[in-house]
Amino acid sequence: MLLRTLGKALLITTGFAYGIVRGIHLIGRIADNTAVQKETGARLSTLELAVANLGDQTRNLEAQAASSVSRTEFAAALDDAFNRIRHESESRFEQSARSVEALREMVGQTDELLQKVLDGLEQMRDAHEVVS
Repeated sequence: MLLRTLGKALLITTGFAYGIVRGIHLIGRIADNTAVQKETGARLSTLELAVANLGDQTRNLEAQAASSVSRTEFAAALDDAFNRIRHESESRFEQSARSVEALREMVGQTDELLQKVLDGLEQMRDAHEVVS
């Protein structure tokens, strides 16, 4: 009977020791879980910050896209600029053509006048030779 009592006591003591070891192990796991939770919380904070930064970058890109010139707008601006340049060039060429024509007329008139002067001088020379 003493053996039985000792066996029961040993069994109870072993169970108790096993329970204590298991409890200590569980407490360690809980502490590990707390550390894991803290690390997970830190990672979540980092991810939230990264998502916020991505949101800021997206808003910046949207603002740039809204303020940038589209291909159609750029083509229209180029067309307007080239049309103005073409109009100004045509205007200058027309003005130059008129100036050249006016110069031709003046040269023609000068030639006629010079011819008349030469003819007059020749007549005067012929008249002077006849008189002499």
